[in-house]
Amino acid sequence: MAGHVSRFAHCHKYCKVMDQISKVIEPGRQFAKDSLRLVKRCTKPDRKGW
Repeated sequence: MAGHVSRFAHCHKYCKVMDQISKVIEPGRQFAKDSLRLVKRCTKPDRKGW
């Protein structure tokens, strides 16, 4: 039974660390996603347009 509690505590610490990492990474990930969407939506003029 002691091994079960230890395994749970390890998993809980791991999940807590992963949540903290996600909180740090998520804003940058969202920024990149929004930037790609903007670039795809906006088209540059080609030579014919000039």
